[in-house]
Amino acid sequence: MTALVVLVLLAVTGVATYVASEFERNERSDRQRSLAQRAGVVLERTTASPMRQAETISWALSGRERASGDTFDTLARRALPTQPLVSAIALSERVTAGGTRYVTRRQVARGDSARSLASRTVAVAGDDPRAAALRAVERVGVTRATRILPAGTSALAVYSPVLDRQNDVAGAVLTVYDTEAVVGALRRTMPRSVPFTVTMNGRPLPGADDRPAGGITHRVAMAGQPFEIVVGRNGDASGLILAVVGIGLVLTFCLGLLTFQTQRREEWAMKLVDRRLAERDAAEERFSAAFSHAPIGMAVVSLDGDIVQGNAAFAAMIGAERNRLVDKPLADVLVPAERDWVADSLGMLEPGLQRVVHAERRCLHADGHIVWTAVSLTLTRNGTGQPEHLLAQFEDISDRRRYEAHLKHLADHDPLTGLYNRRAFERELDRHLERVRTDGAHGAAIVVDVDHFKQINDLEGHHAGDDLIKAIARGLRQRVRLGDVLARLGGDEFAVLMREGGRAEARHLANVVLDAIREQHIVTSSGRTRAITGSAGIALFDGNEEATGETILVDADLAMYDAKEAGRDRIAEAATAETRQAGTRTRLTWMDRIRDALDDERFVLYAQPIVSLETGDTEQYELLLRMRDEDGEVIPPGAFLSVAERSGLISRIDRWVVERAIDLLAASGAGGPTFEVNLSGSSIGDEVLLELIERRLKETGVCPKRLVFEITETVAVADVPRAQAFAARLNELGCRFALDDFGSGFGSFYYLKHLPFDFLKIDGEFVRDCARDATDRLIISAAVDIARGLGKRTIAEVIEDDGTWQQLRELGVDDGQGFYLGRPEPVEHVIKAHMREAG
Repeated sequence: MTALVVLVLLAVTGVATYVASEFERNERSDRQRSLAQRAGVVLERTTASPMRQAETISWALSGRERASGDTFDTLARRALPTQPLVSAIALSERVTAGGTRYVTRRQVARGDSARSLASRTVAVAGDDPRAAALRAVERVGVTRATRILPAGTSALAVYSPVLDRQNDVAGAVLTVYDTEAVVGALRRTMPRSVPFTVTMNGRPLPGADDRPAGGITHRVAMAGQPFEIVVGRNGDASGLILAVVGIGLVLTFCLGLLTFQTQRREEWAMKLVDRRLAERDAAEERFSAAFSHAPIGMAVVSLDGDIVQGNAAFAAMIGAERNRLVDKPLADVLVPAERDWVADSLGMLEPGLQRVVHAERRCLHADGHIVWTAVSLTLTRNGTGQPEHLLAQFEDISDRRRYEAHLKHLADHDPLTGLYNRRAFERELDRHLERVRTDGAHGAAIVVDVDHFKQINDLEGHHAGDDLIKAIARGLRQRVRLGDVLARLGGDEFAVLMREGGRAEARHLANVVLDAIREQHIVTSSGRTRAITGSAGIALFDGNEEATGETILVDADLAMYDAKEAGRDRIAEAATAETRQAGTRTRLTWMDRIRDALDDERFVLYAQPIVSLETGDTEQYELLLRMRDEDGEVIPPGAFLSVAERSGLISRIDRWVVERAIDLLAASGAGGPTFEVNLSGSSIGDEVLLELIERRLKETGVCPKRLVFEITETVAVADVPRAQAFAARLNELGCRFALDDFGSGFGSFYYLKHLPFDFLKIDGEFVRDCARDATDRLIISAAVDIARGLGKRTIAEVIEDDGTWQQLRELGVDDGQGFYLGRPEPVEHVIKAHMREAG
């Protein structure tokens, strides 16, 4: 009986050995075939995105006789960091003199090897490996791929024509693949023990294994080149068979023992299975609860890109029902222009090039509106390390994007009129000047200033002035041509960038702008109607190679002041390139007048009181600069300060004001007033000015605390570290600082952190209407809280009535300044009055 059992067991072992060998062979073949197909898909996905990038660069450079190197550099530097498998992108120009050849003009590369690979001249009729592809480009104008072997280095290159017609080929875009990185990407999709090789045109790529025996071959055609992926066997095929034979023999020997232990092991195994199932169910329950109730949108996505499951937040985000999300392609959730991103991301995640892909993408809501989202894609793998599915997370960032857009708008636009501000206008000038140099464009810059605007502000108040500025802005918007740029440079000064046309068109447009100003009227407090006029200056883009956006604006500004000198309500043109070279006086008029005023001591100082809102006592005075002309008439700072800043004379003026202020403080004695002195941004950090202040304070013995330096927060400080050292030194001397126009821009908080201010002067834009406007009161209250938290005092500007004064007191503002509290007067009169009150 025992012999019979042994024979039966041996027979069963033999049959089992045969079945196991057949099963293992079939399983191995299916596995090899699956791995080869998967490697082909990964190869296609990982190379698809670089090919699209090359095509995008090619089309961006098409249509020009000579491809723009700067444009190529910008596109290539933007593309290369997002393509781990690309080692270089190069731009070659087609040259026909002395035989058709391609000369590499530009290249962006990761390493020296890739750079040397791209930097070559290729003759189309030569034997260089790239010549065949370039000849194909010459014939049919299509994207081609070929294999290059310079200096023993293997790579893939993609060529595309710059233009789309056979006879107009201007060059080619070369994309050089890092073949070892390609092979590495494929290796990450293979189990470690499986050998494989990858060939192109029958030649293996570097980094792959030798061609395995008994391998399964999968063929892929990409960019006109045949690729073969050969996957070999996983380990020794005899392992399972030997295991089956061994088990059969052990079963024969241990039959009795196994019979005894069977029931006991079955009971233990069932308990283990129950425990594992319970743990799995608990984990799935936790994931399901977190997934379903997550506050952000989440979706489980198959490797084919279809949604398997989406949570309620995701369905609500795109306005869809949860049950209708199943089997919907994830790409369909995005706007059409961004749908390739899903496939590109899978091409990065599946081979392990990235663990997580983050991006900001636009989702399309069911009702048609755009939802901006921050998207994260994560690839999950099973226990064997094979890709299983994607987990997508969507966070709605529409509010943040709107806020960023609003901040960007505020940074580039005037808050009163909504027009471009000076910063944005100068940027547009520089862009147009580049077009003038490269494409031969024409055009002009027109600067317009409202005549006698200061009198309107002084006599009728800032409300009337602001209303007039807004009305003029509306009129200009209606008349300026589509495509031209309109801006408010500041105060009552507007500017127009005319992008097309010459002198005649510029004069016509300037007349149109002046007509818009002439249509405005203002009713004075006496009931009379007052006509409004303006003066315009024109600066043509006349091909001057040394011109910049700033110099063009200076020319137009100077021409505008020439129009004012000629009688106002008229147009003046800036000097052309020819007359400028001949040295005409038009450009230099105001700069010469400023120099003459400095040399002839024709600058004068006025002082406006700064009053304690609590006690009514005058705390200190702000010094205001004026200039007297040759006839003794006082000229306001708006007429000359902008010219002084652009011409570099502002530093000399600042030094004169500071020295004069210290002398006045010394003359007034120890009981004299405290002065606030305005400094331009270019003077902050001026070593000459710093030396002057130290020397004069030491020579006169003036208490440094009586000298407060004021800087406007909208004035750019070019070198903040240098300004920090400048302010720290003055602070050591005992001088104080005030930050003017606080809240009117976005530099305030940065300056507060890095410069030692003692006073915050709240911009008049928020002060004028604070008695009626809750938003203004909220901003002022916030400024007061910030100042108190930093141990600073607050000063409110432009106080024009009793109601505003009372409201500011309630809000906790410390001091005030404005016509209601005191008008500017010559500083000598102010000192005498102050000394009388003190004595």
